[in-house]
Amino acid sequence: MEWFWIVTIVASIVIVIGLIVYSIVRFSGLKSATNAGLEHFRERLGAFTPDAVHQGEEGGVAYWYSYVPAKNKQPSSLRVWVEARSGGSFKLTREGWFDRLGQSLGICCEIKTGDEEFDRAIYITTDYPQFAAAAFAGPSPRQAAVDVLDKNFTEINHDGSTISATVPAFQPKEDMDPSFIPEAGVRLAFLAQGLPQEVVETAPGGAGSRLVVKAVPWVLGALFLGLALWPPYPAVDMSEAFLPSLTYSLLAMAVFLLLALVMIRGRSTSHTELLLVTIFTIPAFVLFGWQTMIFFNGQLDDKPSSRHELLVVRKDIHRSTGKNRSTTYYAYLQPWRRGEGEHRLNVGQSLYNQLIPNTSRAVLVTKPGHFGYEWYVSKDYVIRPAAPLPKGPPPIQPPALQPGPNRPDNQQAVPQGR
Repeated sequence: MEWFWIVTIVASIVIVIGLIVYSIVRFSGLKSATNAGLEHFRERLGAFTPDAVHQGEEGGVAYWYSYVPAKNKQPSSLRVWVEARSGGSFKLTREGWFDRLGQSLGICCEIKTGDEEFDRAIYITTDYPQFAAAAFAGPSPRQAAVDVLDKNFTEINHDGSTISATVPAFQPKEDMDPSFIPEAGVRLAFLAQGLPQEVVETAPGGAGSRLVVKAVPWVLGALFLGLALWPPYPAVDMSEAFLPSLTYSLLAMAVFLLLALVMIRGRSTSHTELLLVTIFTIPAFVLFGWQTMIFFNGQLDDKPSSRHELLVVRKDIHRSTGKNRSTTYYAYLQPWRRGEGEHRLNVGQSLYNQLIPNTSRAVLVTKPGHFGYEWYVSKDYVIRPAAPLPKGPPPIQPPALQPGPNRPDNQQAVPQGR
């Protein structure tokens, strides 16, 4: 048995050391490869310093590029851009299955350029559909956009002042040809020259309706936090109301999402906006509906209250691990509800230090609740209850002697010792 533990400990040490060595070698190799790639790009382009903006020129066309390495849990990226002033904006990406699904369901509206092959391959999102359609009405701008996206770039953005192309998670390598950067700059400059200059109307689904739709989940989330952190009618068992509340919260959520669809549909970004709204709406409505039922359970309760004086059986401290560490103090009370075990209450550190197990008492006043979920009216604690009376009759104390006529011989007590 001793040999088993010795072999296990030695093997564990060897594995840990091996993992450390592997990580060091791999990181060093990756760093060396990155440095070699940076030097390769620097030789070909003249400048390629991380986290710096460089200007290049190709055929008399000026462009800018910047490489941002991965840091702070953010992936690396390469961005190339040119100046482009206009009154509109757009973004071009490869059309994916989600874009096609949104079109087939009638949620989003694709920007049509008149080129079916281009429209099937490229998806344009914009608040200015006529502006974007005019920008890619000709075959040359469409071909320039396709050429850029074929050179490792995943999107082309125009924000009204620049046109840029981005490569996410970019890593410069020695075997990579950096010429795609100036080539992208030339094609982006060509796109900039053909941009319409007039400002056109925005797409359906104005900013006001979109703002309202996006704000509702956040408002409900804030209300949920307020009711959860400072509950006016705290339930004894919060989980009892969760499943019944889904009947109302899911119905309300479905009605809201239907209204949201009507309010934001018809835009090129409607499907992605509706997806984000749905992601935040589901927990917001479910949690807010849960706390709303608990609130009205106490608000509408007109039944009489009950008083429970319970012994503090034990207490415990829970310390969470991880980045945001916290300490929670609990007191466990003897049960008063049928079929339940010890009742746990969250108490502060000061009260935790005062409570004495099997001595201190908790005085709870509760009400049954309008929907049948018992809730706390008040909580109080008796740290040291009064000591019980001793068993048997109290001892008889002789009466004190009083001077005067009450004495049987009507004489004063005489001090002894003489």
